[in-house]
Amino acid sequence: MQAEKAIDKTPVEKDSKFYTVALSEQNIEDWNKVAKNSDEVWVFHDLELSAILAKRRNAERKSFILYNNSNQPVAILPLYFYTDFWETYLLRNKRRLESYFTGPAIINGLNEKTRREILYFIGRELESICEKLNADKCIVYSCALSKRHLETHFAYVNPLHEMRGGWANSTIAYLYLNLTPDEGELLKNMETRTRSILNKIEKEQKIKVRLATPADLEAARKLYIDAHKRTHFPFYPEDFEWFFNNKNSYNYIAEINNEPASVVNMMTHGNSGYYWSSYTATAFVDSEVNTYLLWCAFKEMKKLGVLHLDLGDQPFAAPGSKTDNIARFKRGYGSELRYRFRMQYNRPGKSQNFFNVLHKAIVPPLTNLRIKISAKLSGKKP
Repeated sequence: MQAEKAIDKTPVEKDSKFYTVALSEQNIEDWNKVAKNSDEVWVFHDLELSAILAKRRNAERKSFILYNNSNQPVAILPLYFYTDFWETYLLRNKRRLESYFTGPAIINGLNEKTRREILYFIGRELESICEKLNADKCIVYSCALSKRHLETHFAYVNPLHEMRGGWANSTIAYLYLNLTPDEGELLKNMETRTRSILNKIEKEQKIKVRLATPADLEAARKLYIDAHKRTHFPFYPEDFEWFFNNKNSYNYIAEINNEPASVVNMMTHGNSGYYWSSYTATAFVDSEVNTYLLWCAFKEMKKLGVLHLDLGDQPFAAPGSKTDNIARFKRGYGSELRYRFRMQYNRPGKSQNFFNVLHKAIVPPLTNLRIKISAKLSGKKP
């Protein structure tokens, strides 16, 4: 791992219980120590994957480790600093700190009072980093599928929300699939159309599914490129081999007449999994091969001990749109809508003041003026 551009160690106040140090090559062992002993760790705390995500967004990693006053690591937070594209309608650049996909992981065995103190400290640290980097906002996501996934909303949101100030809480919808029931019950929970497609393919026995091997790398890459040309989804060919060979990554390939037709990638950690990506050759789009392949991948995940699957964010969109069709496809397997939290800190500043004035002092009068003009033109009273 390349050395990080370190954020200086936070000055320790006289009675402070904690301090933070930027992640670097010198303290990777401390990062891994927390990761190994925290029930809140998820696959995206992995440092290699962290580097890939930063590269994809052209971001600079600002991840840090939290220590107690005995110099023992007690929490970690993957953090990235990046700048959005220029928004031409306002001609300003948006600068963000984000945790992406996952939030802080705190070492096990601490009482709830200490956990809250740690989260308060992390919140203040994030505010300080925002100020140093001149970032407009900081966004901290929860992990939906860590061992504490049923508690993460309250474990993270409440302490940060209680800080008030620039902190605000919002939720993100995602699709969750419980793999605990047996295969028959999982089929019963599916939508009729999905179940019918699977039954038809099972009877025809034209599609063969297997775990991909290193020998399938080039064939899978060709599928990836073919799907990109057809769908124009984001293309990251330089990361393909990493995701194909990573220890937490499982790739399943479907063949029709011995020809690779579709590939799906699942990321796992403990008893949880994440549906990362899938892509189908243009020649087999109408064969429903991806529907059958994903079902086979779910069954293989279940054999590996995976009980909880995150199928990704629910892409709310206009009915019939491309993203709406993707969501409907995933819901067909009997997945349910759940929510993960997102805490956002907006740094006070001139830009924030401008938006407050814009929305409170300028927009309402302009709206009223538009209504009056429209009413006058239509001959009706406003």
